[in-house]
Amino acid sequence: MLELSVVIVAGLRLDALKLCLANLKVSTANPAECVVVLCNATKEVKAWVHAEAEAWKTEEDLPHRLVVYSPRGKPDVYECYNYGVDKAKAKVVCLTNDDMVFCQDWDEYTLPLVGEKTLMTGVVAEPGVVPVSPMNISFDVGRTPAEFDVEKFKGVVEATRRAEIEESKQGWYMPLLVHRADFIEAGGYPVSPPFPHPNDVTFFTEWVKAGNALAHSLDIVVYHFQRLSQRPKSRLWWGYEYRDGYINLIDGATSDLDFDGVMEDGFPQTYEYIYVDGDVLEEFEHDGIDDVFMRLFDAVGPGQVLDIEFDDLCTKINTFRGASDDDRYGKLLATLYGTPDRLKHMGFTSGWLQAELLAAGFETTELNIGHIHQFKLTARKPF
Repeated sequence: MLELSVVIVAGLRLDALKLCLANLKVSTANPAECVVVLCNATKEVKAWVHAEAEAWKTEEDLPHRLVVYSPRGKPDVYECYNYGVDKAKAKVVCLTNDDMVFCQDWDEYTLPLVGEKTLMTGVVAEPGVVPVSPMNISFDVGRTPAEFDVEKFKGVVEATRRAEIEESKQGWYMPLLVHRADFIEAGGYPVSPPFPHPNDVTFFTEWVKAGNALAHSLDIVVYHFQRLSQRPKSRLWWGYEYRDGYINLIDGATSDLDFDGVMEDGFPQTYEYIYVDGDVLEEFEHDGIDDVFMRLFDAVGPGQVLDIEFDDLCTKINTFRGASDDDRYGKLLATLYGTPDRLKHMGFTSGWLQAELLAAGFETTELNIGHIHQFKLTARKPF
């Protein structure tokens, strides 16, 4: 009898998915099904995972099974998680990324303790490809599946793992375990605004408002590679630096975007997401931002999304409160204004930035608080 359904959204990174499933096959103690929902999957991923599902059926004494679904159309990542939960057969579901590795017997202690109306998360270690949340552990045991150091990960597990459940005041990311019926009754993840807006945070907030509980298992320890799980296939970078997984539009040999945000023919419709670097926005200062957003609005097509990261002025100023003179003048001013060779402006207030986007014609989302004073919001051109 199936005790657990593990829902995984995958499609872009075959190496990550291979490691994820190989790990779950040997590390999961209770009979489980792994539900893989394909999202914008490559032909290579599709072929391999379907063949792997057939191989699991012929493996003797394997208590687990692997099922694969390909939703019709082009569903959002959050839609795919909701789809996977709907298809799951077990009473309890675990939602996870395809670039996570679990500790041995991760479910043995925790699964029986997942109560009704309770959402349970675990301990996450990350290498620091992007800043690691204070809620997670910063420890690098490999930044790709090929670099993954099993022995180092075991060391992290031994140092942090405890058979203990804590009450939690904040839901955080994945993995998360919850009764399938409770997740469905709560409406699942919101699907608008689109990914990469953090609709999981919205879900956690509404979950608590409805009187449900959050818990944290110190017995579940996972490693998250960061930036290897399901990412939009088509994403442009509007900023100074080239970043892996993005196509640079400024200061690059192939750039066809001027610094003021003008593209002669607009952004190609194949690119669903355009990342906007807040440092670039600050170069235009407040008087020029409205013009930049109008130009960007003209450049994007219906449904295309700006994914904007920026520093919030109000939060920056709050960092000064209670600080010593040494910290205020030695560290925090550099955070606010930059350094002599890389001056920064004061940033924006989130309300002002959202108002400018609305004035330009975009649909804006709620603010996502990132690391320290970093904020993100998405803005979509209406269809």
